[in-house]
Amino acid sequence: MSRALSLLEASRALTSLAPVMGAAPRPIVADDLLRAAVVLAVSALDGYVHHCFSTRFVPYVRNNPISMTAGQCLYDYLRQIGVPAGTLILPPAVKGKRPLAKLRSAVDDRLFKRPLQKVEEIERALEAVGLPTAILDLSAAAGISASTLRSRITRPTVRRNAIAHEGDLFRGKKKRFVTRPITDAEVAGWLTRIDDFARRLDSYIAAHPP
Repeated sequence: MSRALSLLEASRALTSLAPVMGAAPRPIVADDLLRAAVVLAVSALDGYVHHCFSTRFVPYVRNNPISMTAGQCLYDYLRQIGVPAGTLILPPAVKGKRPLAKLRSAVDDRLFKRPLQKVEEIERALEAVGLPTAILDLSAAAGISASTLRSRITRPTVRRNAIAHEGDLFRGKKKRFVTRPITDAEVAGWLTRIDDFARRLDSYIAAHPP
């Protein structure tokens, strides 16, 4: 997130220097720095949620071994993301060994290939490791509805995908590709909301050990 904020500041600095350099009032590259900031911010959230799941997985399974049986939320989620059923077998406990390390490695191998950017995806992952009401609780603590929270995170996520996969272009008049406009204010707002969500989630997870 700090890298995303640095790109936002770089865009602002470049814009302020543009008249001195005799460039356009707002150089195109300044907007592209904003786009890069959006991509990094969403990636920060994605990577953070993956990390939370991975670090919580082993202690949660250790304390709730039944969660690794068919029909249980965690087991079904892992099968949904493509973890082979043959891998989801709890090994016997061995003193001095880490029997769940191999299992977590197999889970991470599939988990880290899936995006965890949309609130719905984050919600399913958190529910699987014993936090079924996390999104509802976080939205209530922030004084907003769950749908508002989803909207706040969905907007930058959708824009990130448009930037990463479509070059932030769309077909305008005469079916010509044109660049979507982007502003400093909206990007600053997105980064603030993503950062606030991650910080609240971090405190929430710490307050709800597995």
